[in-house]
Amino acid sequence: MADPVDDVDHVFTKPELFNLPLQKNEDRRKVDEDRRKVDEDRRRVYSDIIVQYANGRQIDILEIGVYTGNVLKGLLNYSPSTIKTYTGVDPYIGDETDPYFRSYWKSQTSEAEQQYKRTRAFFRQHNAALIRKKSEDFFEASQYMYDVVIIDGDHRLQPTIKDLRAGLNALRPGGLLVCDDYGNSDTPEVTRAVCKFVDEASESFDASGYRPIWFVNAGKPAPIQLTVIYWRKKVD
Repeated sequence: MADPVDDVDHVFTKPELFNLPLQKNEDRRKVDEDRRKVDEDRRRVYSDIIVQYANGRQIDILEIGVYTGNVLKGLLNYSPSTIKTYTGVDPYIGDETDPYFRSYWKSQTSEAEQQYKRTRAFFRQHNAALIRKKSEDFFEASQYMYDVVIIDGDHRLQPTIKDLRAGLNALRPGGLLVCDDYGNSDTPEVTRAVCKFVDEASESFDASGYRPIWFVNAGKPAPIQLTVIYWRKKVD
């Protein structure tokens, strides 16, 4: 009988024992390089998912949780013809009521305001709509239906569940619901929310898939993995 380790040699590479480069926390150049690589990996993964799903069609896309607009940047780079309409929703609050206060926004609402203005300018340049609202307020007011809905907003348990439910309702039959940060150890409540959502909504889908992404967050000593997970809504 073959050694089971030999059977998987073609799948798993054997890294060097000491494969993690040492770096000082203040080495901003290395941190910035890592962040750019993470951004590019995420753009590529999202673009690949969306372009394969669209299969040559032009589609309407909604993104909950925009920040700098990386998903749109990736699509414009890899397949701009896929986009029929692109709508982003993000409140850019920046004060103590914002779940990203002291993480993305270090201490002042001006940081969120400045990022909103930069992202809004980019969206306008490419005929995309950026709506400065909380997702729950947007979904309550919107009657529009989309081909793809991306959930990457408030990463707490109940807001994530609400966004997944509302995103499903905003999908056309056959549409694709995409969720970021499943399995990310920095955002464990997203994983809990996805598991709960799948339990209650699994009959609404006829296919699902996932793509893993390795990344290193600023200030962290080693890479971790998140998974982009997605489901196709059944056609009635």
